[in-house]
Order: sequence, then structure tokens, then C-alpha cells
Amino acid sequence: MRLKKDVLVGAISSLVVTTLGGVAVYYLTKEPEIRSKELLTYSVRSSGVFSGEKERVAFTSISIENHGGKPASNVIANITSGSSSIKDLTTSNSDGTLQEKKVTSNKATLKYAKLLPGETLTIDVLLDSPVQPRILVRSDESLAVSEATLGASKTEKRQEVNKLASLLVPTSAIVILLLTPIVFRILRRARKLEKTGGLIGDRNNAAFLLLHSGLSEEAEEVLNAAVRAGRYDSFTFSNLAVANAVNGKTDKASALMVAANYLEVEGHAAGVIAFNEALLYFMSGKRPEAIAALRRALALSPKDVKKYCERSVLLSSYRRDADFIALVDSA
Repeated sequence: MRLKKDVLVGAISSLVVTTLGGVAVYYLTKEPEIRSKELLTYSVRSSGVFSGEKERVAFTSISIENHGGKPASNVIANITSGSSSIKDLTTSNSDGTLQEKKVTSNKATLKYAKLLPGETLTIDVLLDSPVQPRILVRSDESLAVSEATLGASKTEKRQEVNKLASLLVPTSAIVILLLTPIVFRILRRARKLEKTGGLIGDRNNAAFLLLHSGLSEEAEEVLNAAVRAGRYDSFTFSNLAVANAVNGKTDKASALMVAANYLEVEGHAAGVIAFNEALLYFMSGKRPEAIAALRRALALSPKDVKKYCERSVLLSSYRRDADFIALVDSA
């Protein structure tokens, strides 16, 4: 029974932790909605200023990428150099889908028919002074965001994951502690059902009550029906053995008790079989064997067997026996 408790508590604990963790992981690591749409980003990298005898130039590289899961159509990049002049501009991309390119002294416009998921466009700009150009990228469906902004969003998400994890572990422990008494209550209830041999209303339980209330013929009828229905546990066979003995069928009773002992049982079940053996010995006049069997039954399941001894009508004539009284009182 201890093993069953450990296994059940462990299973429920694992279920709670797995459920809470699964919910957290689902919401924090699930594919973002952008996987079903386009997500344009851009980044700007400056390489510094280069001075010559006659002129001074600044080199800037601009990258445009589609991080979404859907191609972006009609991507237009507007680059404004402000107070600086554009001296040269070159582009590169994987499939050469550049449709239109317009470059003036302080503004450049580039149009691409399509930007596939994961594809990157690179625009190299040569300026006459180190000025950060202003970038505006759009498509038919969206505006591009800075790569730095996207990175900050990912960092925030990781922080959310760490924060939730720090809350999830103690919360799970609290939930497990709250569930543990409930689990043990269920186990205690299950143990009571196990001791009686099955669910409330079971034929064997009904027959046991009938038998020890003096209705042995009715008990035998119920137990025979249980055996015919396929029940073959030690409780049923040993109770049926007692019912047959009370009804004068001693040979059949002995055979049924052999069948009851055929299955290896322990704990309360073994106590019930020993109690029924004691009844058979009492009814056949074998008092020493009966007392020995009763002592064994009380050792295996003292609380329940003591209750049977105090209430069963089959033992009414033995409750004045000194050895019987001493044995039951000491249990």
C-alpha cells in the first residue's frame, strides 16, 4: 500500500508540474503570429570616415530582412541622407528582384517585387560626411522595424520566461502540498474499499453481512451467484466455505477453504481467511485450532477482525469463553 501511495503521489505531482510547465512553455515558446505574416526589419552599420587629398567620404551599410513566414510584396526602401550627399549606392540580394532604383544627391528609393522569408537585401551607401541616414521601408502590408527594436523584444521575452520560471517552481510545490492531503484521503478511502473486497454494494459484502447476521442460506445463494458470475477471490471462497459449513455442507466447506488459500494473500485479506478458518474450526469442535487461527487473524487485521468477533451471531456462544474474551480484548 505504501508503494501505491508513493506511485500515486508521484504521478499526480508529475502531472501538476508537467501541466503547469506545459502551459507556460506553450505560451512563451509557441510560434509567434508573425510566422503567418511578413516581418520586415532593417539595420544600419557605419564603417567610419575615410579622408583623401581632395574629398572625404563615409561608408554606410543597410540591411533589410524578412523575418516573417510570408513573402513581402512590393518592398520599397527610402533612404534620406539629410545634410550629407549620396556619392554612390550599390545593392545586392539573392535573386536580383530589384525593379526600380532612383538616386538623387540626398535621397534614394529602391523597389523590390518580393522579399522572401529569411531573405536579406544589402544596400551600401557612400556619403560625403558621417551622417546617420534616415530609413523608411514598407511593403504592401507593413512597415519595417529596426533590428535593434526586434532584439529588445526578444530580450524582454526571455526575461518573461525567467520570471515565470521563478514563479512556476514554488507555485508547483505549493500545489503539490495542497494536493497531497487530498490524495491520501482518496487512498484511505480506497484502502477501506480494498479491505471489504471491492466496491460498496458488492455481492461478497452483502453475503458477509447476511452470513454474520444469521441468514446463512441467503448468504450462500448470493455467494454462489458471485462465483457463477466469475468471481474467484479469496474473500468470496472463504465466506462461501463458512456459509456451507453453517448449512451442514462440511465437505464442500473444506474444499472451498482450500480454494481460498490457493491464492497468495496478505494483510486484511489474509486476516479474513484466518477468521473464517477459525469459524470452521469452532463449528467442527476443534477449539485449540480455532483459537490459534483467531489469534493469527487478529494479528493480521486486528481492528476489523475484533469487530467481527464482537458482532457476528456465529460467535455468540463463544463470547463467554475465557480464552476467546482474553484474545479479543488484547487485540
